[in-house]
Amino acid sequence: MDINTAITAGTITTRIAGELEKQLAVEKNEITVVADGSWAKRSYGRDSAYEACVGRSIVGYRTREVLFVGIRNKFCTVCHMAEREGLEAKRHKCYKNFDRNVSSARMESDAIAEGFTRSIAMHGVIFRTLIADGDSNVYQSIMNSNPYREQMITVRKVECTHLLRNLCKKLKIVAEATEPKL
Repeated sequence: MDINTAITAGTITTRIAGELEKQLAVEKNEITVVADGSWAKRSYGRDSAYEACVGRSIVGYRTREVLFVGIRNKFCTVCHMAEREGLEAKRHKCYKNFDRNVSSARMESDAIAEGFTRSIAMHGVIFRTLIADGDSNVYQSIMNSNPYREQMITVRKVECTHLLRNLCKKLKIVAEATEPKL
C-alpha cells in the first residue's frame, strides 16, 4: 500500500506508519521524527490533583503519522481511594506506571527514550534525527539510554517550538465534534 492510498483510506496504524516511514527512509537514507506530547491535570477531590503525561508521541516527519506513543501516569484512582481509607485496593486494572516521587518532567523523557529504544524492534528503523522543543531532559535521556550503541549511531537533535503543545485540546475538540457510530 502506498502512502497516499493508506492516508486516504484512513487505515494508518503505528505499524503501517512505521512501514511507510521506513519506505521513505530507504529513499532518503535516514528517518527524522518529531517528539512532543500532552499533559492533563486531573483532580479527584481537594487533595488529589495530579499531572498525567497523557501521551508522549513520536511522529514520522515525512508521513506525519504516529510511530510510538508512551503513556506515563503517577496516579490510580482505585489505589488512591483505598490508600486514603487505609484499605487494600481491590483487584483492578491499575494505570499507575510511574513513581509518584519522581519529577513529572522525567515522565516525558522516559516515554520518548522508550520509543527510541523500541524503534528497531517495532519498525526495523533507527530514528536518526529528533525534532523537539528545547527540553534538554528528553534529548539527554535518549543519549543516556544510547538506543543505537550497537549500530554506533548518535541521535541528532533539531530545536523547535512546541509543535504538539495543544494535542490534548485538539483531540477533545475532535472527540466532541464526532458522532459515535451506533
